[in-house]
Amino acid sequence: MQETVRIALYQPDIAGNTGTILRLAACLAIGVDLIEPAGFDLSDRALRRAGMDYLERAALTRHVDWAASYLVRDDTQIGVVGYAYQQLSGDSGAGATLGAFKSRVFGIGPQAGYFFPVGKEKGYVNLKGYWEFGAENRAEGWNVWLSLAMPLFPGK
Repeated sequence: MQETVRIALYQPDIAGNTGTILRLAACLAIGVDLIEPAGFDLSDRALRRAGMDYLERAALTRHVDWAASYLVRDDTQIGVVGYAYQQLSGDSGAGATLGAFKSRVFGIGPQAGYFFPVGKEKGYVNLKGYWEFGAENRAEGWNVWLSLAMPLFPGK
């Protein structure tokens, strides 16, 4: 399955609507990411019921993220972050020449963030490092993220 677009469901609340999106994604051959927590049971049985016969054709992944931080100063935070990723349906399509692998991985590590002035507003820079472990059909090791958040119209 050559994907150019994916659908992300952030904390979905209604199983029937999620099933409809899963069926649409299966028909259009695009992937779906479920970002937890969800407002309903995400067991295999419940997802099969919501996705009906289309679930096996949907490229479905599940994400759980968490973070705990402490403000060292008004502008600086430090903490710990983690996540779990599980691919719920196997790979398919022309790219799956070795089989329908389902992957999973867990990550945990430190984070640091800094708030800085941007006109009358604040910007934010964050550095996270995850040690990935417990992987199936994926690489393990360090994964580092640097993110920057800036106001679009500072001072307005």
